[in-house]
Amino acid sequence: MVYLKHFNLKIAPFENTPDPMFFFYSKEHKEAFARLEYVVSTKKPLCLITGEYGSGKTLLAYTLQNKLSSKNYQVVYSGNPFLPPDELIHYLLLSLSVGGVRKFLLKKLRHYIFSVRYLKEMFRLGNTL
Repeated sequence: MVYLKHFNLKIAPFENTPDPMFFFYSKEHKEAFARLEYVVSTKKPLCLITGEYGSGKTLLAYTLQNKLSSKNYQVVYSGNPFLPPDELIHYLLLSLSVGGVRKFLLKKLRHYIFSVRYLKEMFRLGNTL
């Protein structure tokens, strides 16, 4: 990386995944970050951050993740908004490191998914309950 030496940089500033170390708190980013912190502190179930491509949404999420991880929160980040509900729940459970609870919940989830698929198939075949 020639530009590291040329600009006397110690770390490459541009990578495939955003690095919270390079997060710049512009007026808009401060506001968005404050809103995210509010959502977490008040235990709101959901938060949506929107913005143009390259505006810093992912970097904002990673910065919040770093801050919360240092406070013993378990944070799961999914960059795929198109996961079906059962796959999202599965992803979340696999991402959380809660040992026995995770195994129990995964077992329940598999049973639920099987039940839903079974009922859908029965309905498709014209069976009624």
